[in-house]
Amino acid sequence: MQKARTKRRTSKKAAVRRLDAEFRKLIMQRDGWTCQKCGKAYPEGSRGIQVSHFYTKGQHEWMRYDPDDACAMCFRCHLIWWHYEPLEAAVWLKGYLGDEKYEALWRKAQSSPKIAATHAAVARRTRETVENSGKDWGHKETMMSDFSRWPKICGGRIR
Repeated sequence: MQKARTKRRTSKKAAVRRLDAEFRKLIMQRDGWTCQKCGKAYPEGSRGIQVSHFYTKGQHEWMRYDPDDACAMCFRCHLIWWHYEPLEAAVWLKGYLGDEKYEALWRKAQSSPKIAATHAAVARRTRETVENSGKDWGHKETMMSDFSRWPKICGGRIR
């Protein structure tokens, strides 16, 4: 009698590890196995070079596999410089990406699927309230028209 074969299920952790490895290959090939900060080149397959995410994976999980949010950095530049000199790193990042790409990446980081849905709901309710109040607010067209700018106006954080 044969045993029934059961389909092996992949754990979430194992799937994330495999995706992380594939993402690492993509970034390393794109950046030529060279640290984008100091310019040091590494042989293909080296563990001395790492993928550095500009926006942390923990707080911006929807950007984990976004190639625009990562670059190759050596151990020293990634863990010692990037994580301990955030202001200097932000200035470097703006120069590395350019103003347009920097702003686009910032907007993408602020547009979590949950936050975007919340902004849309708040905007809809606010517009309805203003329109149904019968009052002339004088500035209702501009008052709530652009919710995408709110995080920037609030110092980059939604509270």
